[in-house]
Amino acid sequence: MRVGLVCPLSFTTLGGVQTHTLLLGQALQKQGIEVVYFSPTPTDIKTVPQPHVSVGLGVNLPNFNGSWSDYTFSFASGDELKKLLIEQKLDLLHVQAPLIPFINWQLIPASPIPVVVTLHSGWDKDAPVEQWLFFVEAITKQLKPQITQTIAVSQTAASCERYFADAATVIIPNPIDLKAYQIPQPRPKLLTIKTFNFLFVGRLDRRKGMSELLLALAKIPVDLRAQLKLFVLGAGPLEIEVKLLAETLDLTKQIVWLGRQSEKTKTAYLQHADALIAPSLSGESFGMVLTEAMACGLPIICGNNRGYSETMKNYPAQDLVIDPRQSEVLAAAILKLSNQPQLTARLKKWELKEVKQYDAAKVATVHIKVYKKLLKI
Repeated sequence: MRVGLVCPLSFTTLGGVQTHTLLLGQALQKQGIEVVYFSPTPTDIKTVPQPHVSVGLGVNLPNFNGSWSDYTFSFASGDELKKLLIEQKLDLLHVQAPLIPFINWQLIPASPIPVVVTLHSGWDKDAPVEQWLFFVEAITKQLKPQITQTIAVSQTAASCERYFADAATVIIPNPIDLKAYQIPQPRPKLLTIKTFNFLFVGRLDRRKGMSELLLALAKIPVDLRAQLKLFVLGAGPLEIEVKLLAETLDLTKQIVWLGRQSEKTKTAYLQHADALIAPSLSGESFGMVLTEAMACGLPIICGNNRGYSETMKNYPAQDLVIDPRQSEVLAAAILKLSNQPQLTARLKKWELKEVKQYDAAKVATVHIKVYKKLLKI
């Protein structure tokens, strides 16, 4: 079987959709499936998985759910794209995030072979994008006749992208490379045993909730706050703003700004920090950072947006899945987790068991079953 995996985003940087595509492709290849990656031409060729076909160029712009995406367009005609797919001798085309323009909207109608799409987007019911669903519906009506099978990474994604989803939609979660997180990494020198070390991993934009996290930290009494440390791994458009807010709130001694780091460094912090804080407000369909933390047995405090709430629905400490806008509630969750070692031990045990279902090999096996059923083999 030969599968074309289409990622509408460049592999130059790895966000959720790129990571999903890469891990799925690698796991499929290990199980004997031939994979050809399709994505925008990257700025760094070294980051591209092989074999790879470049389709169009991407421009990074704000997305409808508050994230940022590469809006990619190819100047090739429909017939030229169809010829390109035929030349690759594919059995089926698997398109990630079909709502992301524009290359997906060009490839799907051009495909001469069965098309599978995976839905990734998530947002809360009161999100501004709900006002634009008429546009989403119009796009979907043009694409859906060419789509043979729909997959969603969560019920949240299926619900949000409901014009793509139908009764036959299969829920298959985002994969994770468990083995990569099981390889011991040296403890980062900045992590001291004198404090309880919280870790934030993500883009510094509005929806990720860093401002709300800082306001919650400011609610904690100074003597208790001195026992805590927040390590921020990530960068983004709000970086200057949140750093100024931290200074205004007199939190500079409690925060270490790490900026962007390698996957290896991120793994080291996930393995050796004391807890993860993921105060995302909205725009989440799953939360890959949550499963990455689970893979390292790292206790979690997170926002109660739709996607995170679904992933964490069986979490033993539901009072740690909170609305980050409620500063007092978030502050209480921080203090609770930092002062209950028995709770952290219980959460770690649950996480290491729970995360096994997301192993890339298992996720790929389910995909292969879908492919074979679709191709009747």
